Amino acid sequence: IQETDYASETPQAYDRATINLNNPQEFNNNWGVLGGIGASFDFWNIRTIIDFQYRHSFESVVNPAERFRESEFSAFGEVQDDYSLQNYSGSISFVFPLRYIDSQFKAL
Repeated sequence: IQETDYASETPQAYDRATINLNNPQEFNNNWGVLGGIGASFDFWNIRTIIDFQYRHSFESVVNPAERFRESEFSAFGEVQDDYSLQNYSGSISFVFPLRYIDSQFKAL
């Protein structure tokens, strides 16, 4: 099937790519490290927990040998970029033990 691209100055004809939305070889396994630090402390009768984490992957999750394989968007020049996963995360938690509190909300 022939398609025509009118977005550029002169119309360009190209063959439509075979639609392939299931390419399991396109992505690599992700491996990396995770590090974190946290602290907990009691404030009155509430346990407070603060946690920070960092995740870092060591290689791109996109397989470079498979990224140019025909897909729905390859006719338009759209391929997966190299990218790896790095992120920071943090959390804060409050634990309020209801089992050991009387009707006046005092610890037993």
